[in-house]
Amino acid sequence: MGQEKPVHSHILSDLEVSGLEEENYIDLPSVFTQPEIPVKKENIPQQRELQKWTYLEQVRLPFIKAEIGLLIGANAHKAIEPWQVIHSQGDGLYVVRTAIGWIVNGPTRREDELQYTVQSFTANRISVASIEELLIQHYNSDFSERSCEDKTEMSQEDRKFLQSVEQSAQLINGHYYISLPFKTKSVKMPNNRTVAEQRATKLKKKLIKNPEFQTDYNAFMQDVISKDYAAKVSIENLWCKDGEVWYIPYHGVYHPKKKKIRVVFDCTATYQGVSLNNQLLQGPDLTNTLVGVLTRRRLERRARRVQNGCTHLWGYFLPKLCLFCLEKDSRRWKR
Repeated sequence: MGQEKPVHSHILSDLEVSGLEEENYIDLPSVFTQPEIPVKKENIPQQRELQKWTYLEQVRLPFIKAEIGLLIGANAHKAIEPWQVIHSQGDGLYVVRTAIGWIVNGPTRREDELQYTVQSFTANRISVASIEELLIQHYNSDFSERSCEDKTEMSQEDRKFLQSVEQSAQLINGHYYISLPFKTKSVKMPNNRTVAEQRATKLKKKLIKNPEFQTDYNAFMQDVISKDYAAKVSIENLWCKDGEVWYIPYHGVYHPKKKKIRVVFDCTATYQGVSLNNQLLQGPDLTNTLVGVLTRRRLERRARRVQNGCTHLWGYFLPKLCLFCLEKDSRRWKR
């Protein structure tokens, strides 16, 4: 925001917004998180700043003592739909009443009263870059395996993640269990129950409005419970020490083509700047890119790759994607 470079961001869904004096909640589209927003609290217009324009007497702005934490774009058109417009007079302001309150348009202070913290913005333009940088970006987008070859060795966090998995991995009743790879052992999580309850209330409304969605959702959750993927938590376990409980919001989505529902447990949901995902180690990226596999397939009659003591052979006909695996110290072929 304000510059062109890769940043770490999360996508938040199922958020709602309303005015301070309104009871009507409006759904927001997917929201992207940012470490900071280039707007300060001083940019919030105050009621006293509108007194010099008599034609704005009916406008009442609530006093807000908080930092700006959300920017609403044009894709949330229901939230900023104009209900009433008070046109400007002379060099004055014009204001628009929306579902979430009044929007003030125009400078409320003189230029010498404003403190600019962001000197430049970028919008709909190509950053000043050399031809060589653009060529490298284009090359890496077409041949992504080249980018993988340029990766450095595993970081200390990646090594810590693998060590945590090796020490905690257990095989119980045919299922593997590992401990959550927290970045620190003394992790403290804020109580995000209000966020989870709000998301659950919205989900309940959606289930009531859509019986078909409710039926598919219940069937999916029953399947999860019957396979012991989830278990009921006793009330005693809910009253853990402060900072040891985290509620995960969830919602259901349909596959765009198969019309098959899948329940998404939103571990990226943020509360007070904290989410479960950003408290966990990500681990090393051990995935081979499909472009690299298909490109190396052209080198010989059969492609051969050895990894973790296991030899993989691809068949003659690549579209069939017949993968054979010959385990180490074994003479049996597994398909």
